[in-house]
Amino acid sequence: EFTKLLEDKVEKLSQINTLDELHEKFPELYMVYIEGNSMYNYAEAVLNNKPNNPSDAIKRQIVEAEYKSNYYYSCGLRRNVKQYVENQVVMLNHVIKHVNDLVKKANDFSIGNNLSRKLDKEKTKMYIVMKMLDECKECRDPEKLDVYLKTLKRYFSGSERKEIIHDEHGNPVTYNELLIRYNNMIKKGDFTIDWIIMPRGKEESSSQGGQTGRRTNTEIDPRLIEFNERKKRFYDNIQCLGRAKGISNNKGYTAFFMPNSQILLDRIAYSEDEIRSAYGNAIYNMNTGNFEQLSALSKKTLRQEHLCPIYPHSGDWEIPVTAEVVNQVATEGTVNRTRLLIRKLEGKK
Repeated sequence: EFTKLLEDKVEKLSQINTLDELHEKFPELYMVYIEGNSMYNYAEAVLNNKPNNPSDAIKRQIVEAEYKSNYYYSCGLRRNVKQYVENQVVMLNHVIKHVNDLVKKANDFSIGNNLSRKLDKEKTKMYIVMKMLDECKECRDPEKLDVYLKTLKRYFSGSERKEIIHDEHGNPVTYNELLIRYNNMIKKGDFTIDWIIMPRGKEESSSQGGQTGRRTNTEIDPRLIEFNERKKRFYDNIQCLGRAKGISNNKGYTAFFMPNSQILLDRIAYSEDEIRSAYGNAIYNMNTGNFEQLSALSKKTLRQEHLCPIYPHSGDWEIPVTAEVVNQVATEGTVNRTRLLIRKLEGKK
């Protein structure tokens, strides 16, 4: 039945005569056509303008262009839409006819063994790290970004490497250059996401509070549990326009955005594993004007350089925090600035 569906689909493809039809009925093949011809135009321009005495960089471009030109034709790409469609039909019918042979070939072929024999593992690691550094600047998936940052930290905590790799333009790249990029990125907080806004009405303090209740493992000091509950009660009783979970330098912290444009950063545990790390940490007070800059820095830097007010969790700590921060007057301007920052962190305009 599945084979019949594929054959019917290919039959419909064979009826396509124009680019507009292709765009409407087979958008993926349409994009292959557009991108393929763009690639071929680049390759043709390089090959048609070869200098008599090319430099090493130009020679690499020529080799790449020759490869792309051959790749273009081997993939059944053509400038004429009808010819392109006809080639795709032939190739797809061939795949459908030989699908069982292809499955057997795939099952018999071990890519792992071939990689281990032919690839330099250390250079491969460096190349992956280089690409991860690029991805960190644009990534908007917090879980993926967290994986990238942990992997980069683990890689750069090892010994210096002497290998040299090349980027897509053929430029040499050393370990030290990657390390400098990594350090600059961490220092600047050069990520798209540092904070994840919690949906309204679904704050972890209310939705997961039972995880740190009296059923907690008996090995954890009950005083730690009570201290964490005390912090949760405090933040549940102050007015907030939003909350955000931190990642990277702020992993484990929650940011509380108040209508007076003040922001409090504090560690609050929402699971047993977080209880011990949530004890003994101070509250960091920022505002909508400096939050993005200051929250990208390490807590050690904030303390040592006195960059923002800090309230240790000692004595009746709630009193000074309430009097000096929470009770600051909110105005229409402060509310708007707070909401604007929240929307920015959400990735909205």
